[in-house]
Amino acid sequence: MQCIRLAAVYPACVPLQKRGRGMDRFLRRVILKNDSVNVIHVCGLVLFTVTGLALRFCMLPYTSGDWTFYLKPWTDRLAAEGFSALGGDFYNYTPLYMYVLYLFTALGLPVWTSVKIFSIGFDVVLAVLAGLLACQLTGRKGLGIVGYGAVLLAPTVAANSALWGQCDSIYAACIFACFYQLLRGRTNSGTVLFGVAFALKLQTLFLLPVLLVVWLFDNRLKLWQLLYIPGVYVLSVIPAWLAGRPLTELLTVYIDQSSYYTGQLTMNFPNIYAVLGGDRLAEYLGGAAIWFTLGVLTLVGLAAIRLLQTSGATPQRILTLALLLSLVIPFFLPYMHDRYGYVTDLLAILFALCFPKKFYVPVVMVSLSFICYMRYLANEKSIPFYLLGAAYLAIILLVAAHFYRQCQTPENFSGQDLKICEKLSEEAPKLPVMQSDAVTAQQQGPAAQDLEV
Repeated sequence: MQCIRLAAVYPACVPLQKRGRGMDRFLRRVILKNDSVNVIHVCGLVLFTVTGLALRFCMLPYTSGDWTFYLKPWTDRLAAEGFSALGGDFYNYTPLYMYVLYLFTALGLPVWTSVKIFSIGFDVVLAVLAGLLACQLTGRKGLGIVGYGAVLLAPTVAANSALWGQCDSIYAACIFACFYQLLRGRTNSGTVLFGVAFALKLQTLFLLPVLLVVWLFDNRLKLWQLLYIPGVYVLSVIPAWLAGRPLTELLTVYIDQSSYYTGQLTMNFPNIYAVLGGDRLAEYLGGAAIWFTLGVLTLVGLAAIRLLQTSGATPQRILTLALLLSLVIPFFLPYMHDRYGYVTDLLAILFALCFPKKFYVPVVMVSLSFICYMRYLANEKSIPFYLLGAAYLAIILLVAAHFYRQCQTPENFSGQDLKICEKLSEEAPKLPVMQSDAVTAQQQGPAAQDLEV
C-alpha cells in the first residue's frame, strides 16, 4: 500500500525536482560568473567590511594611557581656550592633527570616541587603497578584494585605531594614495599626498628614498615636484602660527620629538637593539646609531639602484624595495616605538599578494607588531624581546634575497613574475614600467634613444 502511494506521488514531484536542479544551476552560474565584478567579489567586500567594523566596535570602550596623559589634556585646553590654544606649546604633535582635535571640541563631540571613529574611517580608506594597489600590481580584481580584506582585518590596523586610538591609518592612507597616483602617472598629486603624510608623521621619511628611486627611473616625476613635500608641511603650520605659536617651533616639531625618548635605544620595537641591548650606553650609542643607519641606507640604496639600472624598475621591484627600506631603516635607527612598523606591515601584505609564496612575510611582520603592541598596552612580555628582533632580522634577509633574485634578468624570474610582467606589458598605458632612458636604449637598441619613457 505504501508503495502504491509513493508511485502516485512521484510523478508530481519530478517537475519540482527538475525546477530545483535548474535553480541550483542558475545560482551557481550567477555566483561563479567570470565577470569583472561578480557575486563573490560583492559578498567578499560586504563580509570583510561587516566583520572589520564589528571587531572594531568591540574595542571602542577601551581607554589607553595616551588618551589619559596626552590627548585628553590637550583637548581639554582646546575646549577651554578655543582656536587660540593652538598658539601654545603644550602639544608635541604637528599642527595638522591638532586641527582635527580642535574641530571635535568646537563641534561639541565626544572627543575620544570621535578620535577612534575618525581613525577607523581612514582604516576603510586605507583598505580600499590597498585593494586598488593590489589590483593594479597583479592585474587581478580578486586579489584586490583580498588585499582590501587583509588590511581591514589586520590585527595591528584594527588595534591601532579602535583600541589604541592612534592616527597611523591617516598618514598611511596618504602614503598609499601617493603610490597609487605615482603608479598612474599623476606625479603632482602623488608628491602632494606624500607631503600630507609627512605633515602628520615623521616616519613618512622612511619611504622618501623610494621617491628618489622613482625619480631616477621614471621621467614623469620631476625633481622640483619633491619640493611639494616641505611646501605642504609649511602650509599646514600657518593656522597655528596665526594663532600665536612661533614659526621656529612649528618648523622644528620633529626635532623636538626626537629628543623626548633618548633613554632607551628601542621603545618596544623589535630592532637590532632588542637583540644587542645597550640601553646603559644610549647617551653615546644613539647618535652613532643614526650615522650608522645612514651608512647602511647608502649601501642598500646604491646596490638597489645598480640592480634596477641593469634590470629595469618595474612596479613590483619598487614595491619590494619599499618593503626592504621600511624594514631596514627602523631596524638600525635608535629610539623606535612599537607603532613604527605600521606601514611595513601594510607593504608586506601587498608584497605577499604579488608573490603568494612569500605569504609568511606579512604573517610574521603583523604578528611581531601585534606582540609589541601588547607589550605596551597589556604589559605582556612573556616572549623574550631578543627573539622578536631575531625574527625581524630574518625577514629582512629573506626580502633582500628576494629583491636580488627579482632584479635578475626576466629569464630568471619565476613563472608568477613573468605572468605579472606580461600583464604590465599588456596594460602599458595604465601600468608603465619605470625605466630610465639609458636602460630603455640598452634593452631596445639604438632606435629607442629617441623615445621618451
